Amino acid sequence: MNGQLEVPAGTVVTLRKGDWRCGGRPLSLRVEQLRHDLSRYYDNHWVWVIGQSLDRHGAPLGRVEVLVRVAALAKAA
Repeated sequence: MNGQLEVPAGTVVTLRKGDWRCGGRPLSLRVEQLRHDLSRYYDNHWVWVIGQSLDRHGAPLGRVEVLVRVAALAKAA
């Protein structure tokens, strides 16, 4: 684990609009992968997450890559 946040693939997280960059709205996301290699550029306060955006019923809307506040993901880990 190396002290890095781990969120298992398949975990669904609900992010507030301030918990992810460039969204401006809440986001429901099914995590596929965390990009720790890119997080070091954000002092490990933000992590790139690859996953599926979900509608309010949990149906996938499409694949997204978003920059998410680590503190918001820590609640789901």
